[in-house]
Amino acid sequence: MTEDGWARLWDVARRRIILAVRDKGGAAINAAALSPDGTRFVVATDSDTAVVCRAANPREVIATLKPGARCRLSHSAPTACAS
Repeated sequence: MTEDGWARLWDVARRRIILAVRDKGGAAINAAALSPDGTRFVVATDSDTAVVCRAANPREVIATLKPGARCRLSHSAPTACAS
């Protein structure tokens, strides 16, 4: 995350940005994390939204989470979310 409001996923070995994201509504990105196994990453914003993406294909959104949503993320099953 940077002061310009973007969160960037880097390929450190190749020294290049794989993906740069920011909230469509202009809310600040306040957290970003990579899953322990490196397969997923999540970005959370001040608009109370979190977006989970696949690290191998960062443009593939697995889930968009809103306040009150209950979700189950697993390595072998699809994501299941309910509001």
